Amino acid sequence: MYIYLKKMITVTKAALPQLRRILGNNQYILFGAKGGGCNGFEYMLTPKNTRNVQDHRIEDIGVPITVCGRSGFLVVGTEIDWSEDIMGKRFIFTNPSSTGSCGCGATFSFNTVVA
Repeated sequence: MYIYLKKMITVTKAALPQLRRILGNNQYILFGAKGGGCNGFEYMLTPKNTRNVQDHRIEDIGVPITVCGRSGFLVVGTEIDWSEDIMGKRFIFTNPSSTGSCGCGATFSFNTVVA
């Protein structure tokens, strides 16, 4: 069973062609985060053909993306954008849950709240 969520993430028009390039002949792109990088977590955009039951499928944003069910809470509300400037070509992730990021924007930190 898949859960359909509309605003879990957003993708800009500039990012769509790059995501389609990554997708290639695969069924979807897995978007999430994994431990690593200089701030604790790094974003991942991975082309895939099989889904895990806990992943969240999003189909109304111009490219088939599945948000990782294990790390989705880290990326909820993230906007995926694309930038080409003097620093190079790269994805820009605007994550409202992030408490900090590195200079390149590829890694971020996340503080959990203990009640």
